[in-house]
Amino acid sequence: MVRSKAGKKNRKKLEYNHYSGSRSFVATMTIQNSSSSSTPSRVSQDHIGELQKLKAEMEEMKMEREELRRQLEQERREHEEEKKEREEEQKQIAHLTSLVTEFLKEKTQTHKSSIHHDGAMYSTGGTNTR
Repeated sequence: MVRSKAGKKNRKKLEYNHYSGSRSFVATMTIQNSSSSSTPSRVSQDHIGELQKLKAEMEEMKMEREELRRQLEQERREHEEEKKEREEEQKQIAHLTSLVTEFLKEKTQTHKSSIHHDGAMYSTGGTNTR
């Protein structure tokens, strides 16, 4: 009860009536001042200035965020291109490896048949005149 009476006494000293429930002091003052006079109060002028600063900061942050998004997208595209290039290189390496392997198999077969053929000539080759 003591606090309640003290609160009533203190509220009577205020220039405004806080009848707006949970509405803030500044919002209440803005409403009262706009209804009582056509010129904005000092509080609302300060508030407008702060709101304009905040709006400018917000716009700047949006632009920074958009720039970061563009950079991220560019990096993602570059990464994808690099990945495709690596995959293409791997395909080329695999193809060249298979060609070399095939070439070496053919050479080995040719060499083996040449040895076999030459060996046969030496074993049966020439007449023995003794």
